[in-house]
Amino acid sequence: MTPIPSSSDQVVFVPHTAPVNADNDFRRLGTVLKRSAGIIAASAALAAGTAYLLAARQTPVYQSSASLITVRNDGGSSLLNGSVFAAPSLPRGALQEALQSSDVRGRVVNQLQTFGKGLPAATLTGLTSQVRNDIGSVLNVQAQGSGQQDGVFDVKASATSPQAAQALADAGAAALLGWDAGRAQVRLAQLRRSFEGQFESLDTQLQAAPTAATSPRRAALERQTLTAARAQVLQNLAQVTALEQSTAGSLAALASAELPRQAASPRPARSAVLAALLTALLVGGAALLWAGRRRTVYSEQDVLGWGVPVLGRLPSVPGIHNGSGLLAALHSGGWQNGVNFLRVNVLSQLGTTGAAGQPRRVVVASAGTAEGRSSVTVALALSLAQSGERVLVVDADTHRAAQTGLWQSLQSQNNTRPSAAGEAGRPIPVTERVDLLPASATRRMDGSLDQTRLERVLDGISAQYDTVLFDTPPLLTSPDAVALAAAADGLVLIVVPGATSLDDVSAAFDAARTVRARVLGVLLNARPRLNGAAVAPAPAVVARERVGGETITQ
Repeated sequence: MTPIPSSSDQVVFVPHTAPVNADNDFRRLGTVLKRSAGIIAASAALAAGTAYLLAARQTPVYQSSASLITVRNDGGSSLLNGSVFAAPSLPRGALQEALQSSDVRGRVVNQLQTFGKGLPAATLTGLTSQVRNDIGSVLNVQAQGSGQQDGVFDVKASATSPQAAQALADAGAAALLGWDAGRAQVRLAQLRRSFEGQFESLDTQLQAAPTAATSPRRAALERQTLTAARAQVLQNLAQVTALEQSTAGSLAALASAELPRQAASPRPARSAVLAALLTALLVGGAALLWAGRRRTVYSEQDVLGWGVPVLGRLPSVPGIHNGSGLLAALHSGGWQNGVNFLRVNVLSQLGTTGAAGQPRRVVVASAGTAEGRSSVTVALALSLAQSGERVLVVDADTHRAAQTGLWQSLQSQNNTRPSAAGEAGRPIPVTERVDLLPASATRRMDGSLDQTRLERVLDGISAQYDTVLFDTPPLLTSPDAVALAAAADGLVLIVVPGATSLDDVSAAFDAARTVRARVLGVLLNARPRLNGAAVAPAPAVVARERVGGETITQ
Protein backbone atom coordinates (compact mmCIF):
# COMPACT_ATOMS: atom_id res chain seq x y z
CA MET A 1 0.00 0.00 0.00
CA THR A 2 1.13 3.57 -0.71
CA PRO A 3 0.72 6.13 2.12
CA ILE A 4 -0.47 9.58 0.97
CA PRO A 5 -0.67 12.40 3.53
CA SER A 6 -3.99 14.28 3.73
CA SER A 7 -4.81 17.73 4.98
CA SER A 8 -5.74 16.37 8.40
CA ASP A 9 -2.39 14.58 8.85
CA GLN A 10 -4.23 11.29 8.50
CA VAL A 11 -2.47 8.48 6.62
CA VAL A 12 -4.64 7.32 3.74
CA PHE A 13 -3.92 3.88 2.34
CA VAL A 14 -4.45 3.68 -1.40
CA PRO A 15 -4.61 0.17 -2.88
CA HIS A 16 -2.32 -0.92 -5.66
CA THR A 17 -3.98 -1.68 -8.98
CA ALA A 18 -2.06 -4.81 -9.99
CA PRO A 19 -4.09 -7.79 -8.80
CA VAL A 20 -2.80 -11.32 -8.61
CA ASN A 21 -4.80 -13.24 -11.18
CA ALA A 22 -2.88 -16.19 -12.65
CA ASP A 23 -4.82 -17.48 -15.64
CA ASN A 24 -3.14 -20.87 -15.39
CA ASP A 25 -4.15 -21.39 -11.77
CA PHE A 26 -5.68 -24.87 -11.62
CA ARG A 27 -7.53 -23.97 -8.45
CA ARG A 28 -9.30 -21.18 -10.32
CA LEU A 29 -10.20 -23.49 -13.16
CA GLY A 30 -11.65 -25.98 -10.70
CA THR A 31 -13.65 -23.22 -9.06
CA VAL A 32 -15.03 -22.07 -12.40
CA LEU A 33 -16.10 -25.60 -13.28
CA LYS A 34 -17.66 -26.07 -9.84
CA ARG A 35 -19.69 -22.89 -10.17
CA SER A 36 -20.76 -23.89 -13.67
CA ALA A 37 -21.62 -27.46 -12.65
CA GLY A 38 -25.37 -26.81 -12.73
CA ILE A 39 -25.32 -25.37 -16.25
CA ILE A 40 -22.96 -28.10 -17.46
CA ALA A 41 -25.13 -30.85 -15.97
CA ALA A 42 -28.35 -29.37 -17.36
CA SER A 43 -26.85 -28.95 -20.84
CA ALA A 44 -25.45 -32.48 -20.82
CA ALA A 45 -28.80 -33.92 -19.70
CA LEU A 46 -30.66 -32.01 -22.41
CA ALA A 47 -28.20 -33.17 -25.08
CA ALA A 48 -28.37 -36.76 -23.85
CA GLY A 49 -32.17 -36.77 -23.91
CA THR A 50 -32.30 -35.24 -27.38
CA ALA A 51 -29.72 -37.70 -28.74
CA TYR A 52 -31.58 -40.63 -27.18
CA LEU A 53 -34.92 -39.62 -28.71
CA LEU A 54 -33.43 -38.97 -32.14
CA ALA A 55 -31.54 -42.28 -32.13
CA ALA A 56 -34.57 -44.22 -30.95
CA ARG A 57 -36.58 -42.92 -33.93
CA GLN A 58 -34.05 -44.10 -36.51
CA THR A 59 -34.47 -47.35 -38.48
CA PRO A 60 -32.31 -50.10 -36.92
CA VAL A 61 -29.42 -51.45 -38.96
CA TYR A 62 -28.09 -54.98 -38.41
CA GLN A 63 -24.65 -56.21 -39.38
CA SER A 64 -23.39 -59.70 -40.13
CA SER A 65 -20.09 -60.96 -41.55
CA ALA A 66 -18.74 -64.05 -43.26
CA SER A 67 -15.02 -64.87 -43.25
CA LEU A 68 -12.69 -65.94 -46.05
CA ILE A 69 -9.09 -67.12 -45.72
CA THR A 70 -6.25 -67.21 -48.21
CA VAL A 71 -4.65 -70.57 -49.03
CA ARG A 72 -0.99 -71.12 -49.90
CA ASN A 73 -0.13 -71.95 -53.52
CA ASP A 74 2.87 -71.70 -55.79
CA GLY A 75 1.39 -68.89 -57.84
CA GLY A 76 1.11 -71.09 -60.98
CA SER A 77 4.85 -71.68 -61.44
CA SER A 78 4.37 -75.46 -61.90
CA LEU A 79 1.28 -75.36 -64.03
CA LEU A 80 1.35 -78.89 -65.30
CA ASN A 81 2.90 -80.77 -62.40
CA GLY A 82 -0.17 -80.96 -60.20
CA SER A 83 -3.71 -82.05 -60.62
CA VAL A 84 -5.19 -78.69 -59.40
CA PHE A 85 -4.48 -75.25 -60.76
CA ALA A 86 -4.74 -72.41 -58.18
CA ALA A 87 -4.87 -68.68 -58.81
CA PRO A 88 -2.15 -66.44 -57.31
CA SER A 89 -2.76 -64.93 -53.85
CA LEU A 90 -4.49 -61.55 -53.61
CA PRO A 91 -2.77 -58.34 -52.52
CA ARG A 92 -4.29 -56.04 -49.91
CA GLY A 93 -7.30 -54.12 -51.18
CA ALA A 94 -7.92 -56.35 -54.20
CA LEU A 95 -11.18 -57.83 -52.87
CA GLN A 96 -12.66 -54.43 -51.99
CA GLU A 97 -11.88 -53.19 -55.49
CA ALA A 98 -13.27 -56.35 -57.04
CA LEU A 99 -16.49 -55.86 -55.08
CA GLN A 100 -17.15 -52.68 -57.07
CA SER A 101 -16.88 -54.47 -60.42
CA SER A 102 -19.99 -55.32 -62.43
CA ASP A 103 -18.94 -58.97 -62.52
CA VAL A 104 -18.96 -59.35 -58.73
CA ARG A 105 -22.16 -57.27 -58.34
CA GLY A 106 -23.88 -59.62 -60.77
CA ARG A 107 -22.58 -62.63 -58.86
CA VAL A 108 -23.89 -61.17 -55.56
CA VAL A 109 -27.33 -60.62 -57.10
CA ASN A 110 -27.39 -64.22 -58.33
CA GLN A 111 -26.27 -65.57 -54.96
CA LEU A 112 -28.98 -63.55 -53.20
CA GLN A 113 -31.57 -65.59 -55.04
CA THR A 114 -30.17 -68.64 -53.23
CA PHE A 115 -29.33 -67.31 -49.76
CA GLY A 116 -32.30 -64.94 -49.59
CA LYS A 117 -35.09 -67.42 -50.39
CA GLY A 118 -36.69 -66.97 -46.99
CA LEU A 119 -36.71 -63.16 -47.14
CA PRO A 120 -39.85 -61.16 -47.94
CA ALA A 121 -40.10 -60.21 -51.58
CA ALA A 122 -39.91 -56.50 -50.80
CA THR A 123 -36.77 -56.97 -48.70
CA LEU A 124 -35.08 -59.08 -51.38
CA THR A 125 -35.97 -56.56 -54.06
CA GLY A 126 -34.57 -53.71 -51.94
CA LEU A 127 -31.31 -55.57 -51.32
CA THR A 128 -30.92 -56.36 -55.01
CA SER A 129 -31.45 -52.69 -55.90
CA GLN A 130 -28.88 -51.53 -53.35
CA VAL A 131 -26.31 -54.07 -54.59
CA ARG A 132 -26.76 -52.93 -58.19
CA ASN A 133 -26.73 -49.19 -57.46
CA ASP A 134 -24.46 -48.75 -54.42
CA ILE A 135 -22.97 -52.00 -53.19
CA GLY A 136 -20.49 -50.17 -50.96
CA SER A 137 -23.30 -48.93 -48.69
CA VAL A 138 -24.42 -52.45 -47.79
CA LEU A 139 -21.39 -54.69 -48.39
CA ASN A 140 -17.65 -54.25 -47.83
CA VAL A 141 -14.52 -56.30 -47.25
CA GLN A 142 -12.00 -55.75 -44.46
CA ALA A 143 -8.63 -57.53 -44.44
CA GLN A 144 -7.01 -58.85 -41.28
CA GLY A 145 -3.28 -59.38 -41.30
CA SER A 146 -1.11 -58.52 -44.29
CA GLY A 147 -3.64 -59.54 -46.94
CA GLN A 148 -0.84 -61.41 -48.77
CA GLN A 149 0.02 -65.11 -48.71
CA ASP A 150 -1.84 -65.68 -45.44
CA GLY A 151 -4.73 -63.55 -44.24
CA VAL A 152 -8.38 -63.40 -43.28
CA PHE A 153 -11.02 -61.30 -45.03
CA ASP A 154 -14.31 -60.30 -43.36
CA VAL A 155 -17.21 -59.78 -45.72
CA LYS A 156 -19.51 -57.42 -43.74
CA ALA A 157 -23.11 -56.78 -44.72
CA SER A 158 -25.60 -54.22 -43.40
CA ALA A 159 -29.38 -54.49 -43.67
CA THR A 160 -32.56 -53.47 -41.89
CA SER A 161 -33.29 -56.98 -40.59
CA PRO A 162 -31.07 -59.71 -39.08
CA GLN A 163 -32.06 -62.27 -41.76
CA ALA A 164 -31.31 -59.86 -44.61
CA ALA A 165 -27.87 -59.02 -43.17
CA GLN A 166 -27.00 -62.73 -42.82
CA ALA A 167 -28.16 -63.57 -46.36
CA LEU A 168 -26.30 -60.65 -47.89
CA ALA A 169 -23.03 -61.52 -46.10
CA ASP A 170 -23.19 -65.14 -47.26
CA ALA A 171 -24.08 -64.05 -50.80
CA GLY A 172 -21.15 -61.64 -50.88
CA ALA A 173 -18.71 -64.31 -49.64
CA ALA A 174 -19.97 -66.84 -52.21
CA ALA A 175 -19.72 -64.26 -55.01
CA LEU A 176 -16.12 -63.43 -54.11
CA LEU A 177 -15.21 -67.13 -53.96
CA GLY A 178 -16.70 -67.63 -57.44
CA TRP A 179 -14.87 -64.59 -58.78
CA ASP A 180 -11.59 -65.80 -57.25
CA ALA A 181 -12.00 -69.26 -58.81
CA GLY A 182 -12.82 -67.61 -62.13
CA ARG A 183 -9.38 -65.96 -62.07
CA ALA A 184 -7.81 -69.46 -62.49
CA GLN A 185 -10.16 -70.23 -65.42
CA VAL A 186 -9.04 -67.03 -67.13
CA ARG A 187 -5.40 -68.06 -66.70
CA LEU A 188 -6.09 -71.55 -68.13
CA ALA A 189 -7.95 -70.05 -71.07
CA GLN A 190 -4.89 -67.98 -71.86
CA LEU A 191 -2.73 -71.14 -71.71
CA ARG A 192 -5.15 -73.01 -73.99
CA ARG A 193 -4.99 -70.26 -76.61
CA SER A 194 -1.21 -70.27 -76.35
CA PHE A 195 -0.91 -74.06 -76.81
CA GLU A 196 -3.41 -74.04 -79.69
CA GLY A 197 -1.35 -71.40 -81.40
CA GLN A 198 1.80 -73.46 -80.91
CA PHE A 199 0.07 -76.56 -82.32
CA GLU A 200 -1.06 -74.73 -85.47
CA SER A 201 2.44 -73.36 -85.97
CA LEU A 202 4.05 -76.80 -85.61
CA ASP A 203 1.50 -78.32 -87.97
CA THR A 204 2.29 -75.68 -90.57
CA GLN A 205 6.00 -76.33 -90.18
CA LEU A 206 5.52 -80.07 -90.65
CA GLN A 207 3.70 -79.47 -93.91
CA ALA A 208 6.49 -77.24 -95.13
CA ALA A 209 9.34 -79.55 -94.00
CA PRO A 210 11.97 -80.50 -96.71
CA THR A 211 11.47 -83.82 -98.57
CA ALA A 212 13.80 -86.78 -98.62
CA ALA A 213 14.80 -86.05 -102.26
CA THR A 214 16.73 -82.99 -101.25
CA SER A 215 18.46 -84.33 -98.13
CA PRO A 216 17.01 -87.52 -96.78
CA ARG A 217 18.84 -87.53 -93.48
CA ARG A 218 18.23 -83.91 -92.69
CA ALA A 219 14.58 -84.08 -93.68
CA ALA A 220 13.96 -87.06 -91.49
CA LEU A 221 15.60 -85.32 -88.46
CA GLU A 222 13.54 -82.14 -88.86
CA ARG A 223 10.24 -83.98 -89.26
CA GLN A 224 11.07 -86.12 -86.23
CA THR A 225 11.74 -82.98 -84.12
CA LEU A 226 8.56 -81.20 -85.24
CA THR A 227 6.50 -84.33 -84.66
CA ALA A 228 7.85 -84.67 -81.09
CA ALA A 229 7.14 -80.99 -80.35
CA ARG A 230 3.61 -81.24 -81.70
CA ALA A 231 2.99 -84.31 -79.56
CA GLN A 232 4.17 -82.41 -76.45
CA VAL A 233 1.84 -79.51 -77.25
CA LEU A 234 -1.05 -81.92 -77.71
CA GLN A 235 -0.23 -83.42 -74.31
CA ASN A 236 -0.22 -79.93 -72.75
CA LEU A 237 -3.58 -79.14 -74.31
CA ALA A 238 -4.97 -82.35 -72.86
CA GLN A 239 -3.68 -81.42 -69.41
CA VAL A 240 -5.15 -77.91 -69.69
CA THR A 241 -8.50 -79.45 -70.59
CA ALA A 242 -8.27 -81.66 -67.52
CA LEU A 243 -7.23 -78.75 -65.26
CA GLU A 244 -10.19 -76.66 -66.42
CA GLN A 245 -12.34 -79.16 -64.57
CA SER A 246 -10.36 -78.82 -61.30
CA THR A 247 -9.39 -75.15 -60.86
CA ALA A 248 -9.12 -73.52 -57.42
CA GLY A 249 -8.88 -69.91 -56.29
CA SER A 250 -6.60 -68.41 -53.63
CA LEU A 251 -9.51 -68.08 -51.17
CA ALA A 252 -11.45 -70.57 -49.10
CA ALA A 253 -14.53 -70.18 -46.90
CA LEU A 254 -13.60 -69.85 -43.21
CA ALA A 255 -16.91 -69.09 -41.49
CA SER A 256 -20.40 -68.41 -42.72
CA ALA A 257 -22.45 -65.45 -41.52
CA GLU A 258 -24.36 -65.67 -38.25
CA LEU A 259 -27.73 -64.17 -37.43
CA PRO A 260 -27.08 -60.88 -35.53
CA ARG A 261 -28.77 -60.64 -32.13
CA GLN A 262 -28.92 -56.86 -31.80
CA ALA A 263 -28.79 -53.84 -34.07
CA ALA A 264 -25.42 -52.29 -34.76
CA SER A 265 -27.05 -48.87 -34.98
CA PRO A 266 -28.65 -46.85 -33.70
CA ARG A 267 -27.80 -47.38 -30.02
CA PRO A 268 -29.76 -44.76 -28.10
CA ALA A 269 -27.95 -45.31 -24.79
CA ARG A 270 -24.51 -45.00 -26.35
CA SER A 271 -25.58 -41.97 -28.37
CA ALA A 272 -26.94 -40.33 -25.22
CA VAL A 273 -23.71 -40.94 -23.28
CA LEU A 274 -21.53 -39.62 -26.09
CA ALA A 275 -23.75 -36.55 -26.54
CA ALA A 276 -23.66 -35.85 -22.80
CA LEU A 277 -19.87 -36.14 -22.64
CA LEU A 278 -19.33 -33.96 -25.69
CA THR A 279 -21.77 -31.32 -24.46
CA ALA A 280 -20.19 -31.29 -21.00
CA LEU A 281 -16.77 -30.75 -22.58
CA LEU A 282 -18.04 -27.98 -24.83
CA VAL A 283 -20.01 -26.15 -22.12
CA GLY A 284 -17.18 -26.57 -19.61
CA GLY A 285 -14.70 -25.22 -22.14
CA ALA A 286 -16.99 -22.29 -22.90
CA ALA A 287 -17.28 -21.55 -19.17
CA LEU A 288 -13.50 -21.55 -18.82
CA LEU A 289 -13.11 -19.29 -21.85
CA TRP A 290 -15.76 -16.89 -20.55
CA ALA A 291 -14.19 -16.80 -17.08
CA GLY A 292 -10.75 -16.25 -18.60
CA ARG A 293 -12.04 -13.41 -20.75
CA ARG A 294 -14.04 -11.77 -17.99
CA ARG A 295 -11.42 -12.21 -15.23
CA THR A 296 -13.86 -12.66 -12.36
CA VAL A 297 -13.11 -12.50 -8.64
CA TYR A 298 -13.56 -15.91 -7.01
CA SER A 299 -11.84 -15.77 -3.62
CA GLU A 300 -9.73 -13.61 -1.36
CA GLN A 301 -6.62 -14.70 -3.26
CA ASP A 302 -7.80 -12.60 -6.21
CA VAL A 303 -7.92 -9.33 -4.25
CA LEU A 304 -4.76 -9.65 -2.18
CA GLY A 305 -2.73 -8.04 -4.97
CA TRP A 306 -4.43 -4.72 -4.32
CA GLY A 307 -2.85 -4.56 -0.87
CA VAL A 308 -6.12 -4.39 1.09
CA PRO A 309 -7.36 -6.90 3.66
CA VAL A 310 -10.42 -9.08 3.36
CA LEU A 311 -12.72 -7.79 6.09
CA GLY A 312 -15.05 -10.79 6.03
CA ARG A 313 -16.99 -13.30 3.99
CA LEU A 314 -20.75 -13.69 3.86
CA PRO A 315 -22.25 -16.99 2.65
CA SER A 316 -25.05 -17.16 0.12
CA VAL A 317 -28.56 -16.84 1.58
CA PRO A 318 -31.56 -17.06 -0.81
CA GLY A 319 -33.95 -14.11 -0.76
CA ILE A 320 -31.46 -11.80 0.97
CA HIS A 321 -32.76 -8.81 -1.05
CA ASN A 322 -36.06 -8.77 0.85
CA GLY A 323 -36.92 -8.39 4.51
CA SER A 324 -37.71 -12.04 5.26
CA GLY A 325 -34.53 -13.24 3.59
CA LEU A 326 -32.43 -10.65 5.40
CA LEU A 327 -33.99 -11.62 8.73
CA ALA A 328 -33.18 -15.29 8.05
CA ALA A 329 -29.61 -14.34 7.18
CA LEU A 330 -29.21 -12.32 10.37
CA HIS A 331 -30.18 -15.39 12.39
CA SER A 332 -27.87 -17.79 10.49
CA GLY A 333 -24.54 -18.62 12.05
CA GLY A 334 -22.44 -18.13 8.93
CA TRP A 335 -23.89 -14.74 8.11
CA GLN A 336 -23.74 -13.55 11.72
CA ASN A 337 -20.09 -14.53 12.01
CA GLY A 338 -19.24 -12.80 8.74
CA VAL A 339 -20.98 -9.55 9.77
CA ASN A 340 -19.34 -9.65 13.22
CA PHE A 341 -15.91 -10.07 11.62
CA LEU A 342 -16.71 -7.12 9.39
CA ARG A 343 -17.65 -5.00 12.42
CA VAL A 344 -14.55 -5.96 14.41
CA ASN A 345 -12.19 -5.36 11.49
CA VAL A 346 -13.75 -2.00 10.59
CA LEU A 347 -13.57 -0.77 14.20
CA SER A 348 -10.00 -1.99 14.61
CA GLN A 349 -8.90 0.13 11.65
CA LEU A 350 -10.92 3.26 12.44
CA GLY A 351 -10.47 3.39 16.20
CA THR A 352 -13.00 4.70 18.71
CA THR A 353 -13.99 7.91 16.91
CA GLY A 354 -13.64 9.59 13.58
CA ALA A 355 -11.70 12.72 12.66
CA ALA A 356 -11.72 15.58 15.22
CA GLY A 357 -13.84 13.66 17.70
CA GLN A 358 -16.66 13.23 15.21
CA PRO A 359 -18.46 9.90 14.75
CA ARG A 360 -16.87 7.45 12.34
CA ARG A 361 -18.11 7.80 8.80
CA VAL A 362 -18.07 4.55 6.84
CA VAL A 363 -19.18 4.23 3.22
CA VAL A 364 -20.51 0.82 2.17
CA ALA A 365 -20.14 0.67 -1.61
CA SER A 366 -19.61 -1.67 -4.54
CA ALA A 367 -18.28 -1.44 -8.05
CA GLY A 368 -21.55 -2.45 -9.72
CA THR A 369 -25.21 -3.08 -9.00
CA ALA A 370 -26.94 -5.98 -7.22
CA GLU A 371 -23.97 -6.76 -4.97
CA GLY A 372 -25.70 -6.42 -1.59
CA ARG A 373 -24.78 -2.94 -0.36
CA SER A 374 -28.11 -2.23 1.32
CA SER A 375 -28.37 -5.62 3.03
CA VAL A 376 -24.80 -5.43 4.30
CA THR A 377 -25.37 -1.88 5.57
CA VAL A 378 -28.43 -3.01 7.59
CA ALA A 379 -26.59 -6.03 8.98
CA LEU A 380 -23.51 -3.98 9.96
CA ALA A 381 -25.71 -1.36 11.65
CA LEU A 382 -27.46 -4.03 13.73
CA SER A 383 -24.12 -5.62 14.68
CA LEU A 384 -22.73 -2.24 15.78
CA ALA A 385 -25.90 -1.56 17.77
CA GLN A 386 -25.64 -4.90 19.55
CA SER A 387 -22.10 -3.99 20.59
CA GLY A 388 -23.41 -0.79 22.26
CA GLU A 389 -22.90 1.72 19.43
CA ARG A 390 -25.32 4.41 18.41
CA VAL A 391 -25.65 4.13 14.65
CA LEU A 392 -27.05 6.38 11.95
CA VAL A 393 -27.77 4.82 8.55
CA VAL A 394 -27.80 7.31 5.68
CA ASP A 395 -29.59 6.20 2.52
CA ALA A 396 -27.42 8.03 -0.01
CA ASP A 397 -28.74 6.05 -2.98
CA THR A 398 -31.53 8.50 -3.82
CA HIS A 399 -32.61 6.67 -6.98
CA ARG A 400 -32.98 3.25 -5.37
CA ALA A 401 -33.85 4.22 -1.76
CA ALA A 402 -33.83 0.65 -0.46
CA GLN A 403 -33.13 1.33 3.22
CA THR A 404 -36.63 2.45 4.19
CA GLY A 405 -38.24 -0.64 2.71
CA LEU A 406 -35.72 -3.01 4.31
CA TRP A 407 -36.12 -1.54 7.79
CA GLN A 408 -39.91 -1.49 7.54
CA SER A 409 -39.86 -5.11 6.37
CA LEU A 410 -37.63 -6.08 9.31
CA GLN A 411 -40.00 -4.36 11.74
CA SER A 412 -42.96 -6.19 10.18
CA GLN A 413 -41.17 -9.55 10.38
CA ASN A 414 -40.44 -8.89 14.07
CA ASN A 415 -44.15 -8.17 14.68
CA THR A 416 -43.44 -4.55 15.58
CA ARG A 417 -45.21 -1.56 14.15
CA PRO A 418 -43.20 0.29 11.52
CA SER A 419 -41.96 3.65 12.71
CA ALA A 420 -43.79 6.65 11.39
CA ALA A 421 -41.88 9.07 9.22
CA GLY A 422 -40.26 11.71 11.36
CA GLU A 423 -39.90 15.37 10.83
CA ALA A 424 -38.69 16.26 7.35
CA GLY A 425 -34.92 16.19 7.19
CA ARG A 426 -34.57 14.40 10.50
CA PRO A 427 -33.54 10.76 11.23
CA ILE A 428 -36.19 8.12 11.84
CA PRO A 429 -35.73 5.62 14.70
CA VAL A 430 -35.92 2.17 13.11
CA THR A 431 -34.76 0.01 16.01
CA GLU A 432 -33.00 0.34 19.32
CA ARG A 433 -29.74 2.35 18.86
CA VAL A 434 -30.25 2.63 15.09
CA ASP A 435 -31.71 5.62 13.24
CA LEU A 436 -32.28 6.04 9.52
CA LEU A 437 -31.87 9.18 7.46
CA PRO A 438 -33.99 8.31 4.42
CA ALA A 439 -33.13 9.29 0.88
CA SER A 440 -36.06 11.71 0.78
CA ALA A 441 -34.35 13.89 3.38
CA THR A 442 -31.44 14.81 1.11
CA ARG A 443 -32.85 14.36 -2.39
CA ARG A 444 -33.09 17.17 -4.92
CA MET A 445 -36.04 17.62 -7.23
CA ASP A 446 -34.15 15.90 -10.04
CA GLY A 447 -33.52 12.85 -7.84
CA SER A 448 -29.80 13.47 -7.25
CA LEU A 449 -28.14 13.70 -3.83
CA ASP A 450 -27.92 17.18 -2.25
CA GLN A 451 -24.55 16.82 -0.52
CA THR A 452 -24.61 20.31 0.94
CA ARG A 453 -27.93 19.64 2.62
CA LEU A 454 -26.67 16.25 3.80
CA GLU A 455 -23.62 17.81 5.45
CA ARG A 456 -25.79 20.42 7.15
CA VAL A 457 -28.07 17.71 8.56
CA LEU A 458 -25.15 15.60 9.75
CA ASP A 459 -23.45 18.57 11.43
CA GLY A 460 -26.54 19.10 13.53
CA ILE A 461 -27.00 15.52 14.67
CA SER A 462 -23.60 13.83 14.45
CA ALA A 463 -22.90 14.24 18.16
CA GLN A 464 -25.70 11.75 18.92
CA TYR A 465 -23.98 8.85 17.15
CA ASP A 466 -20.83 6.77 17.31
CA THR A 467 -20.91 5.58 13.69
CA VAL A 468 -22.56 6.84 10.51
CA LEU A 469 -23.02 4.29 7.71
CA PHE A 470 -23.63 5.46 4.14
CA ASP A 471 -25.48 3.21 1.67
CA THR A 472 -24.27 4.64 -1.64
CA PRO A 473 -24.85 3.95 -5.34
CA PRO A 474 -22.17 1.96 -7.24
CA LEU A 475 -18.81 3.71 -7.39
CA LEU A 476 -18.51 3.23 -11.14
CA THR A 477 -21.86 4.85 -11.97
CA SER A 478 -22.30 7.64 -9.42
CA PRO A 479 -20.09 10.67 -8.67
CA ASP A 480 -22.04 11.08 -5.40
CA ALA A 481 -20.65 7.78 -4.16
CA VAL A 482 -17.08 8.83 -4.99
CA ALA A 483 -17.55 12.18 -3.25
CA LEU A 484 -18.94 10.54 -0.09
CA ALA A 485 -16.04 8.06 -0.07
CA ALA A 486 -13.57 10.96 -0.26
CA ALA A 487 -15.16 12.68 2.78
CA ALA A 488 -15.60 9.52 4.86
CA ASP A 489 -13.17 7.93 7.31
CA GLY A 490 -13.19 4.64 5.43
CA LEU A 491 -14.65 2.72 2.51
CA VAL A 492 -15.80 -0.89 2.57
CA LEU A 493 -15.93 -2.34 -0.96
CA ILE A 494 -18.34 -5.23 -1.51
CA VAL A 495 -17.35 -7.88 -4.04
CA VAL A 496 -19.53 -10.81 -5.16
CA PRO A 497 -17.40 -13.92 -5.83
CA GLY A 498 -18.10 -15.37 -9.23
CA ALA A 499 -19.90 -12.23 -10.44
CA THR A 500 -17.77 -9.12 -9.90
CA SER A 501 -15.07 -8.77 -12.54
CA LEU A 502 -11.50 -7.89 -11.63
CA ASP A 503 -11.65 -5.03 -14.12
CA ASP A 504 -14.58 -3.47 -12.23
CA VAL A 505 -12.78 -3.86 -8.90
CA SER A 506 -9.65 -2.30 -10.37
CA ALA A 507 -11.71 0.62 -11.73
CA ALA A 508 -13.36 1.10 -8.32
CA PHE A 509 -9.96 1.22 -6.61
CA ASP A 510 -8.76 3.70 -9.23
CA ALA A 511 -11.73 5.92 -8.45
CA ALA A 512 -10.93 5.72 -4.72
CA ARG A 513 -7.26 6.49 -5.33
CA THR A 514 -8.13 9.52 -7.44
CA VAL A 515 -10.04 11.20 -4.57
CA ARG A 516 -7.63 9.86 -1.89
CA ALA A 517 -10.35 7.82 -0.24
CA ARG A 518 -9.27 5.33 2.42
CA VAL A 519 -10.21 1.79 1.47
CA LEU A 520 -10.58 -0.23 4.66
CA GLY A 521 -10.85 -3.54 2.81
CA VAL A 522 -13.01 -5.86 0.79
CA LEU A 523 -16.07 -7.85 1.86
CA LEU A 524 -16.72 -11.05 -0.09
CA ASN A 525 -20.51 -11.24 -0.26
CA ALA A 526 -21.55 -14.50 -1.90
CA ARG A 527 -25.16 -13.47 -2.34
CA PRO A 528 -27.76 -14.60 -4.90
CA ARG A 529 -28.54 -12.25 -7.74
CA LEU A 530 -31.84 -10.39 -7.73
CA ASN A 531 -32.91 -12.29 -10.84
CA GLY A 532 -32.60 -15.58 -8.99
CA ALA A 533 -29.34 -16.73 -10.56
CA ALA A 534 -27.47 -18.08 -7.61
CA VAL A 535 -23.92 -17.04 -6.92
CA ALA A 536 -22.10 -19.79 -5.08
CA PRO A 537 -20.12 -19.02 -1.92
CA ALA A 538 -16.44 -18.32 -2.14
CA PRO A 539 -14.05 -21.23 -1.59
CA ALA A 540 -13.67 -22.23 2.01
CA VAL A 541 -10.34 -20.58 2.86
CA VAL A 542 -9.29 -20.24 6.49
CA ALA A 543 -9.07 -16.50 7.08
CA ARG A 544 -6.87 -14.79 9.61
CA GLU A 545 -7.68 -11.17 10.35
CA ARG A 546 -5.53 -9.00 12.61
CA VAL A 547 -7.63 -7.09 15.12
CA GLY A 548 -5.89 -4.93 17.65
CA GLY A 549 -2.69 -6.98 17.52
CA GLU A 550 -4.55 -10.29 17.98
CA THR A 551 -5.02 -12.91 15.27
CA ILE A 552 -8.62 -14.09 14.93
CA THR A 553 -9.39 -17.24 12.94
CA GLN A 554 -12.75 -17.58 11.30
